Amino acid sequence: MGKHRLEIELTDDLLSRIDSVSARTSHSRMDVVVETLREHLPEDRPAKTPDPEAAIAILDAFLAEASRFSSQLSEQEVLDEIREFRGDE
Repeated sequence: MGKHRLEIELTDDLLSRIDSVSARTSHSRMDVVVETLREHLPEDRPAKTPDPEAAIAILDAFLAEASRFSSQLSEQEVLDEIREFRGDE
């Protein structure tokens, strides 16, 4: 892991706050900024890969629950009702 130089622009107020912490802690501006970033930036974490079996179980449970509310309409009848509700021609 290499080190890289980063150029940023700060407001007078922010620089004054960094200088104040730097003086109180006897650390350089760079140390104050780097430590603040370390403390406040979230860690990069790899995206969690979903468990396919768990996803299927959730979908099955959802379908089972949804089927309790289903009507006896065909898919075409449902689409026709949606079109009628929306005022499609």
